[in-house]
Amino acid sequence: MPEINGKQVTFHASQRADVWWPIFPKLSELINAVAEGGSDEQRGIALFQQTDFAFMCQFLGAMIESWEFDGDPADPEAIGALDLLPELIPMFWAAVKQVTGKFASLGEAGRGSSSDLTSEAPSPGPTGASG
Repeated sequence: MPEINGKQVTFHASQRADVWWPIFPKLSELINAVAEGGSDEQRGIALFQQTDFAFMCQFLGAMIESWEFDGDPADPEAIGALDLLPELIPMFWAAVKQVTGKFASLGEAGRGSSSDLTSEAPSPGPTGASG
């Protein structure tokens, strides 16, 4: 549960397919942008260059279960009222990192390599080197 500008934000523990399916294609693009490497700052810049405000609202609305900010996190007006630098950007970045971690765990569970989804996830399976 991240703390954003002194307030708690709780992400959903699971993601409903009917909510996530429409945003999944764009989300995959964002995860790949984050996975391209570089510093957190470089990856964050790539992320924001590929994201419009409407998608950010849709994504955060799907991710956030509760928050200590005013309004409903599923309401674009509540997200629009956040302070850009100390609230919205860190919240979005934390949410993307949370989802990226979930994709990485899929790869680790044997459903294929997630190395194209996140640079932090190890490639599962043998390397061919004898030990």
